[in-house]
Amino acid sequence: MLLDKGKFARHFAVSYLVMIEFLLLLGMIAKKTRNITQ
Repeated sequence: MLLDKGKFARHFAVSYLVMIEFLLLLGMIAKKTRNITQ
């Protein structure tokens, strides 16, 4: 079974970007909640 490298690479890149955006969003939310509690 041959894998379409272009499609796989694009899917991997999109997943990676989504993960980074999610982590950044979590960081922002954590900062905001910390500011509120202090």
